[in-house]
Amino acid sequence: MINTVQKLFLLVFFVGVIIFVGFDLVFAAPRFLTLPFSQNLNVLQGWKYAPGSCVNPGPDPCKHEAIDYDTGVNRPILASADGVARTYSQYQNNYGYGEYVFISHSNGYFTLYAHLNSVSSNIIYTNNPNTSLWTSVRRGGRVGLSGNSGIGNSPAHLHFEARLDNYSTPDRRDPYNIYPINPNPINIYYPPNGSSFSGCGPDYFWTVCPPVTPPPFYTPVTGTISQNTTWTNANSPYVVRGGVTVSPGVTLTVEPGTIIKFDSSASISMSASSTLNATGLLRAKIYFTSFKDDSIGGDTNGDGNATSPAPGDYYGFYFNAGSTGSFDNVVIKYGGNYDCCWNNYYGAIKVLGGNVSVKNSELSKNSSQAVYVTGGSLFIDSSVAKDNVGYGIYANVSNVTSVTVTNTSFSDNTRYDAYLNGPIDFVNSGNIYTGTSTSRGFYINGDLSADQIWNSGIPFVAQSVNLTTGKSLTIKPGVIVKFYANGLIYLNGTSTLNAISTSQNKIHFTSIKDDSIGGDTNGDGNATSPAPGDYYGFYFNAGSTGSFDNVVIKYGGNYDCCWNNYYGAIKVLGGNVSVRNTRIANNTPYGIYRDSGAINVSYSAIYNNTSYGVYNIQSPSINAQNNYWGDPSGPYHPTQNPSGRGDRVSDNVNFRPWLLADPTVGQVGPCPGC
Repeated sequence: MINTVQKLFLLVFFVGVIIFVGFDLVFAAPRFLTLPFSQNLNVLQGWKYAPGSCVNPGPDPCKHEAIDYDTGVNRPILASADGVARTYSQYQNNYGYGEYVFISHSNGYFTLYAHLNSVSSNIIYTNNPNTSLWTSVRRGGRVGLSGNSGIGNSPAHLHFEARLDNYSTPDRRDPYNIYPINPNPINIYYPPNGSSFSGCGPDYFWTVCPPVTPPPFYTPVTGTISQNTTWTNANSPYVVRGGVTVSPGVTLTVEPGTIIKFDSSASISMSASSTLNATGLLRAKIYFTSFKDDSIGGDTNGDGNATSPAPGDYYGFYFNAGSTGSFDNVVIKYGGNYDCCWNNYYGAIKVLGGNVSVKNSELSKNSSQAVYVTGGSLFIDSSVAKDNVGYGIYANVSNVTSVTVTNTSFSDNTRYDAYLNGPIDFVNSGNIYTGTSTSRGFYINGDLSADQIWNSGIPFVAQSVNLTTGKSLTIKPGVIVKFYANGLIYLNGTSTLNAISTSQNKIHFTSIKDDSIGGDTNGDGNATSPAPGDYYGFYFNAGSTGSFDNVVIKYGGNYDCCWNNYYGAIKVLGGNVSVRNTRIANNTPYGIYRDSGAINVSYSAIYNNTSYGVYNIQSPSINAQNNYWGDPSGPYHPTQNPSGRGDRVSDNVNFRPWLLADPTVGQVGPCPGC
């Protein structure tokens, strides 16, 4: 029998054991942390500041109670273990955590990551200690980017703490457990991690000592996405493997700050009526990149520096007929490959009948082209297309397709900034070129299926542009149009060309080989030079109209011997054309050729055309008064002005009076008595 005293003793004993065990369970080292970055880095300061650098006020100026790692700026900072996280800001004069992340781990410990340059946008911003409100994070998941917030001009680094308090009365612990075995350690006890490490104390917190970087963390994606799905920042990076298909009617949503990496030859194919919504934020962009790209999200494939990303590492996106895609504040790079065995569709984004919108985004370092279009619609606004090995945009269509590009910057794409072939409704405005090489331009070929306006900013390269009946092309001031070899603009019945500008901001029509205006658009350096007849020019057929005002037209006039014999940069074949304040020079054989229809030319300069400045094949006469012909003596005509040394004119050209100098470079009166 156990008496009362024995019972009391046993009760006290077991309570003591429980208290002791409980104390040990909470406070003994749990061996649960990995390093908060993806490669070994030097330690700047250990648990105590080194002698001579003690800065804290109070009785212990060498107190630090944290580890400072030499990260530099914008290195991805990773969660050292699973948990829930919050972020907040702390600034106190010249010190403070700045932007920091605080993580609660399931074993009762907390970790703190301070002086960040930015924090992953999915982490809740709050100072509330209620951990049920915090955001779930995974070991190795990115929580932010390193910086020097809160410490002014001090070297950028990560201030890392392990704690047993929920940001209340600080109870910090040395994760290396070196401090308890040496009461006054200096930096020698915290050398570069993984190099001549002197060891940890018996109760270190790392999974192993010396500590290791976390294994590559990512969420793999394969097969078919058959239900509405959201990809989150907390579970990124995602790695797409093989061909992933989004089923009909399904929506794939990508949260701000999420990173998606594509393995070799991987793709995302959008089925009919499926939707991709990838909407990031200015400070939390969404990234679609190569599995080999360590610059964002770290070394996800875990091979160190063994591989590097390159254009065409993966296929990219397929938007099939009826699908929808929206990209906003997104970066897409290193895509654009294709499967030669079942399609020939190049491009990181392949619009194959779907409707795709790209806003505030970057398309860079893709192979062949950033965007490939065969049908559907493409809308790009306020974005950047740069360093693509090929075209920025490539559209080759057989049915009417809408392509809109506005307020977008193009830079150093190796081929045309946009290649548009077929019946494309092309809307453009506010686009600029910002590269170190010359803009390769917007290449245009095929029928204009709707009224179009060409705006300045990026040169246009015209191949065979056909204005169908009833359509109009308006060319705004400052536009440069370069014609490809044998290029032309062909106007059919009731179509209209309006090229009206100002003397300060002329419109230029010239050869693709002409580097003097708009730079080296054909990208061949000095290998070629422009010459008369480099392209065909303008065809104004019966019923069409054209207006040129403050325009320069040069190096045109050739003809296609196989289907017409019409020479001249401007060919009037039944249309009605007005030309004012325009320079028509260096064309062959004629500057202007009239077969039928009407053309009026005034206050223009017509010179250096190889045969005739104006050639009228039949009556009635062309009204060509008050023009400059290349010489004050006027145009040459064998009977009407045999002493004229300017460009020759044919019969049926009313050229009197003429001007004594080029009116396109200043105000000039007519020749008295001419």
